[in-house]
Amino acid sequence: MSNLWSRSIGVLIGQVSDDLSGMWSLLATGRCAALSLASDPELDRQLTFTFAALELSEALADLEWAHPELTTISATVDLYEVPDGAAADAHRALVDLLTSTVGTAARILRQQDDVLATGDILCLARVTHRVSAAHALLVPEPS
Repeated sequence: MSNLWSRSIGVLIGQVSDDLSGMWSLLATGRCAALSLASDPELDRQLTFTFAALELSEALADLEWAHPELTTISATVDLYEVPDGAAADAHRALVDLLTSTVGTAARILRQQDDVLATGDILCLARVTHRVSAAHALLVPEPS
């Protein structure tokens, strides 16, 4: 991850907590990243980043519906525009962010399985499904 945009994502991945607040931070930043990449019509010709951003927006809405307080207690990273010539690096950073988001959900379920309400478990399942769908859009299947 050579540029500032990608390093910012790397710092977030390394610093985020394994709880719902951390999950919200990863989702909100991932949505911003996907929208930033989608704003370049040449880069998003197939609408891949647009559809990934929609999946992440839905995942974020699911989490915020279950825990509206997350919008006031969680941090996010504003990535601004992707620097010229850094689209491939930014794409990889977004994939890393989504992979980390799924990992965070798994750790939340493992660490807090005795204290999570059924609604939280179901919410994490929906969120993980949507994040996985966004990830699948951005990582082509091997030929």
